[in-house]
Amino acid sequence: MPRLGWLFALPFVSLTVSLPAKAAPQATIQSGWPSYMRLNSEACDNFSGDALTLTVVDHGKPVAKNPFCSTNGRASGHVVTDKSGKTFVLVEYSKGHGAGQAVVTYLEIDRLQKSEFLEILRVPLSWATGVDQRFTYSYEIELPASGGIRIHLKGQNLGQPSPVDLDCCVPDTRNLTIDISR
Repeated sequence: MPRLGWLFALPFVSLTVSLPAKAAPQATIQSGWPSYMRLNSEACDNFSGDALTLTVVDHGKPVAKNPFCSTNGRASGHVVTDKSGKTFVLVEYSKGHGAGQAVVTYLEIDRLQKSEFLEILRVPLSWATGVDQRFTYSYEIELPASGGIRIHLKGQNLGQPSPVDLDCCVPDTRNLTIDISR
């Protein structure tokens, strides 16, 4: 009897293993620019260490590359596919040099169309509001059933309060929701 059980299980296991794997596209960020681009002395505001390349890979094959600049060559990125099958690339990067307060961090959302990046949104995530104070958003991504992306931003002012009132640099609303429809 046990051998008969294997007879029925073997075709099921074989079929399951032979089905193609559904892998989501992946984003990788590497230092420098693609070899087909020359990094001239004016690129990245004369900070060659800021040069990066975002590559989106689908099923092991590169489908799109996007050279960009980010402070000290640090950035992160990931790919999100919405409920309707559209692909979005989220990239966190920084601009500015000098003391830590001189840097502004951004979230950029691009829609991947064939091998091209179409910028949909760029929102600042963190910036100086005083000598020792920064306003910073954390965020969560939601994928509505109708497609697109919903971003929930939750902000707070962190650090030591400044003796000078800098209300100009703190948004009126600390929590925001941004809808990007397909």
